[in-house]
Amino acid sequence: MALIKAWLIEAINPIQGTDQSGKEFWTRVLSSWQHVLRNVTDASVTAARDHRGFEALRKQWAKMVAGVMGFSSCIVQARLAEPTDISTPADLVNCAEGLY
Repeated sequence: MALIKAWLIEAINPIQGTDQSGKEFWTRVLSSWQHVLRNVTDASVTAARDHRGFEALRKQWAKMVAGVMGFSSCIVQARLAEPTDISTPADLVNCAEGLY
C-alpha cells in the first residue's frame, strides 16, 4: 500500500504536472515511498526502504498496476465528493484509502 500511496501522491501533484522525465517522476515516488514508511520499525521493511532504488520501485509497480486502477477509482470518488478537509494530494489519497 505504501508504494501505491507514494505513486498516487506524485501522480496527482498539480505542481509537477507532466513536464518531467520518467526518472524524475520515479525519484519523487521513491522519496514519497520512503516518507510513507518513515515510522515503520520492522527490520525487513527498513532495509528495503533504505536500500531500494527508484528502478526497483518502478519494476514492482509494473506488477501491481492493474490492482491499483481499482484504488484510483476511489481517488476519483474522493475528488468528486469535494470534502473540505482535503488540502494536499496526500489528504486526497488518505480520503480514498478510507473508501477502498
